Amino acid sequence: MYLSVITDELKIEAKEALPIIKSWGCEYVDFKSLINGKSIESQTDEELKDLKALVKSYGLKIGVLLSSIGKAHLPEKDRLQKDQEKLEGLIRAAKILDCNNVRIWFYWTPRDGAPDLLGKLPSRPDMMKAVLEMFDPFMKRIKEAGLMPGFENCACTADEVIAFLDAVNVPGWGMAWDVYHYLHLIPQDQWAEFFIRCTNKSVAVHTQCKSIIKDLCNSPENNKDEFIAPWDRILRGIAASGKNIPISVETHCPRDSKYTPIETSKRCYDLLKANWPTAIPANIEEAVK
Repeated sequence: MYLSVITDELKIEAKEALPIIKSWGCEYVDFKSLINGKSIESQTDEELKDLKALVKSYGLKIGVLLSSIGKAHLPEKDRLQKDQEKLEGLIRAAKILDCNNVRIWFYWTPRDGAPDLLGKLPSRPDMMKAVLEMFDPFMKRIKEAGLMPGFENCACTADEVIAFLDAVNVPGWGMAWDVYHYLHLIPQDQWAEFFIRCTNKSVAVHTQCKSIIKDLCNSPENNKDEFIAPWDRILRGIAASGKNIPISVETHCPRDSKYTPIETSKRCYDLLKANWPTAIPANIEEAVK
């Protein structure tokens, strides 16, 4: 596993973020937006070639390309058409940047589209059928292009992502596990089992500042909502799995943060390093205890 930082989380252009991230000692970056004022899938061929050269000039490597493809709840055809265009842009970016690791969704986002269904996908075969039918054209094109997607559990639960992955059953596909989302819904005496499930399915892990920085906000009222995850256990589990996957800083700096987006991202990065395993446990079960 290795540390990476999503450049737009610093809330500055990628070309400005790269030297800052490099100065932290980080070796990898992920790209989503704020690249020439656009998203990664909207870059021209020349812009992508220039970005590739810029990354190389700083001695950095690219971990993941992130897109909002599929981040909608069983949408209408117009959204699907827009996402098909995005997918072609993402495929072009992946080819030019030599990075087939991508982050997307799969049209199941009940938090935003049907909150009563949150967490229900594993027990709703009718809904799973609808999701699979909607995602099928994208699955075929993604496989054809050789992309290796990680599906994020933002707006749905990790177990819903896992159920989807089990249904499509494509080797190498996995979850982009955002640890912050819905961990508070898992009883702590079930965390070990949950961490094992997520680790086994993950191809990337995201770190939001609210999951790792204590007393983040200026307002004490806002700090009451913080939920610090046990990053030492999570990182030990991933180390024990032997997976060479990115642990990415996806800051999501709140407006009431005591720190700027750059400072908040750096604090996330430093806290991940502080929790980084110094020895690899024998197995995941032992690691996540």
